[in-house]
Amino acid sequence: MGRRTAKNLMVSEAIDGYATLLQNILKLPSEVVPPKAVSEISPRVKEKWQWHLLEAVPNSTYQNRVLRSNTFLDTYEDRWNRSRKDRSSTAVTDNDSFVYMIWEEEKHIQMAITKKRIEDEELKDRTEQSHGTWEEVYRNAKKADRLKNDLHERDDGELERTGQPLCIYEPYFGEGSWPFLHQRSLYRGVSLSSKGKRPGKDDFDAPSRLPLLNSAYYRD
Repeated sequence: MGRRTAKNLMVSEAIDGYATLLQNILKLPSEVVPPKAVSEISPRVKEKWQWHLLEAVPNSTYQNRVLRSNTFLDTYEDRWNRSRKDRSSTAVTDNDSFVYMIWEEEKHIQMAITKKRIEDEELKDRTEQSHGTWEEVYRNAKKADRLKNDLHERDDGELERTGQPLCIYEPYFGEGSWPFLHQRSLYRGVSLSSKGKRPGKDDFDAPSRLPLLNSAYYRD
C-alpha cells in the first residue's frame, strides 16, 4: 500500500496544475466549446497516473532520437580517442591550441575585471585629504558644523543644551509602565490615569486636559 501510494504521489496536484496552466495559456476560438472548469475534473482521473494514455503514443520518434544520439556519441568518442593518441606524439592540435588560447584570454579578462572592481570598492569611500594648518582644519570643522546646523541635523544632546522647544510625548497607563519610559528631558510622560504620574518628573495626566478620557470606554 505504501509503495502504491508513493508511486501515485502528487497526481492530483500535477493534474490540477497543468489543467490550470492550459486554461490560462490556451486561447480557444469562439466556435469551440469551452472546457470544463478545473474543479470539475473527476476525482477518479486523479487517483493514479494514467499510463495507458501514454502507451498509445508511438515511440518511433524517441527511438530515432536515441539512435542519432548514440551515433553522435560513438563518433565523438572515436575522435576523442584518436586525438588523445595523437597528443602523445604532438603537444596539442591546432584546434586545442586555439581553444586554450581563448580560455587563457578569458581568464585574464576576468582577473582584470575582478581587480578593477576590488580597487573601485577600496577607493569608493576614500577622499583626498589636504594637509593644512590647524587654523584651516578648525575653519573647515566649523564650516561643516554650520552646514550640519543648516540641515537641522542636531542630536538630542545638542537640543537639550541649546534649549530648543522640542518635546516627545510618551503615553502610559499606571505605575507598572514606568520602567519603559525614557528618563531624558526631551521626553514627557502622558499619564492616562490621574493617579499614575511619576514623582519628580514633568509628566501630566491626560484626563485633566481631555475630560473625555475619564470614561474608560473612550480611554481604552
